[in-house]
Amino acid sequence: MTRASGDLLGATPGVGQQIPFDGMIAVHRGALRQYRVAAVLLFVAGLLLILLGLVGVLPLVLALVVGVVTAAVSVFPYRDGVERQERIDGLQVLHDEWRGLEGASAEPEQERERFLGLLWKLYDKR
Repeated sequence: MTRASGDLLGATPGVGQQIPFDGMIAVHRGALRQYRVAAVLLFVAGLLLILLGLVGVLPLVLALVVGVVTAAVSVFPYRDGVERQERIDGLQVLHDEWRGLEGASAEPEQERERFLGLLWKLYDKR
C-alpha cells in the first residue's frame, strides 16, 4: 500500500470531498519510471558483461554466467513495472467511475459506500 492510498483509506470522503486519484496515479507513475530504469540498467549491464567476456577483457565463463544472470534479473523490475502500469490504468477507470457517481446517482451514499468498499479491497494491506 502506498502513502497516497493510505491517506485515502484513513478517512472516508464526505459529500463533495474528492479522493486524491491524481496523487495516487502520480505515485505509481514515479515508481513505474524507476522500475523501467532499473530493468534497462540491469539488462544493459548484463549484456556489457557478456560483451567484455567475449572480447577477452574478463574471463569468458565468469563473464557469461554473471552477465546472463544479471540480464535475467532485469525481468523482476520489469514485472513490477507492468503491475504498476495496470494499477495506473485501474485508478484511471476508478477515477472516471467516481466522477460519474458524484453527479448521476439517485442514491449517492449507498453508491459511495459500495465504491469505497471496492477501493478498500484494492488498497487494503495484503
